[in-house]
Amino acid sequence: METLDQETGRSGACIRLLRWSIVANYLVERYWPGVTPDDVVGLDSRLSGVKVRGARFVGSLLIPVDEVVLVELVATNLDAALDLARRAGLRVDRIVGITHPGAT
Repeated sequence: METLDQETGRSGACIRLLRWSIVANYLVERYWPGVTPDDVVGLDSRLSGVKVRGARFVGSLLIPVDEVVLVELVATNLDAALDLARRAGLRVDRIVGITHPGAT
């Protein structure tokens, strides 16, 4: 888990008890028939532009053969992650908590 500044939405190495919270990584799965790389670039732009307290966009992956887009979010809780997805117009078919084993 990493830390996320509640005011700026930026992760950081320092923890100040009143301003920082423990956050989790979430993976959003979206089945998107006919999706193109340009569609995902547009989605990434929307996700990067939406400001939700306690949540931020990390990145996305396109699996063309399956017509699936995977989006990684970092958030203080599931509701914040879902709010970010909703505000960016990302339909959530499935969302799960994930970890990065070995990551520091």
